[in-house]
Amino acid sequence: MFRSITEDHFECPPNKDAKMYDEAVEELTEFCEGIDLPNMTSLKFHVNTWGLSSNNYFADEIIPKMKKLAKIDFSDTVKY
Repeated sequence: MFRSITEDHFECPPNKDAKMYDEAVEELTEFCEGIDLPNMTSLKFHVNTWGLSSNNYFADEIIPKMKKLAKIDFSDTVKY
């Protein structure tokens, strides 16, 4: 499992296995275990590799816990 964490930055890894919703929710939850989410100020999220339902889960359940979040990096997102 790859995840990048510095004192205030968290990088959620790409979904290299292209897992579907139920599997991906569990995987996304595991990536966030042990991380001090309330103190994260920046996030890199590889949105294109996760399905819509998984992205919605992350947005609804994980990001609200990041009370100090000031920057989200979607730089590798395909622009349609």
